[in-house]
Amino acid sequence: MPVLKTSCLALLMLCGVPAWAQWSEFTKARNGDVYLIEQSSIQRVGDTARVWVLVNHPRAVTNPPPYSYSAVHSYRALILFDCKGLRARRLEASFFSQPSAEGRLMGTFDTDDWYNVPPETPESELMKSACEQPPTDQAGAPTAVAPPPAATAAPRAPAR
Repeated sequence: MPVLKTSCLALLMLCGVPAWAQWSEFTKARNGDVYLIEQSSIQRVGDTARVWVLVNHPRAVTNPPPYSYSAVHSYRALILFDCKGLRARRLEASFFSQPSAEGRLMGTFDTDDWYNVPPETPESELMKSACEQPPTDQAGAPTAVAPPPAATAAPRAPAR
C-alpha cells in the first residue's frame, strides 16, 4: 500500500502544474543548501502565509526519522507559516534523488506538526518574506496551491 500511495501522490503532483511557475533563488544556508521559491505561489490569508519551496543540497543527505529517505539531493515542500506565532509546518513535501526536484522520487509525506522557526535561518527569512506579503483572500478562506514544476524542467509535450 505505501508504494501505491507514493505513486498516486506523485501522479497528482505532476497533474495541473502551472506552466507559468518560475523558481528563483531566495537564500543559501551556511551548510550550502540553496533555497528557491516560486514567488507567485505565496498566499497570505489572515495571520498565515504559504509558499512552495525547493531546497537543493550540495551533497546527498539522509532525512531523519520518521522519513529516513537516503541519498536525497533536493526536496520540494509547501510550507504554511503562522506569522504571529513564528512557527511553521510542511503541508506536503517530496524528496528527490537529483537537484531541482528531478531524478527519482524518493518519497512524499503530508502535514508535519507545527515547529518553532529558529531565528537567523533560511526558514526565518522565508517566513518574514511570506508574512510581509499583502493578504490574498480577504474572506480568510484557504485556497489550493498547485505544486510548481522542477527548477529546470523543460516544457512537456501534449499527451497523445
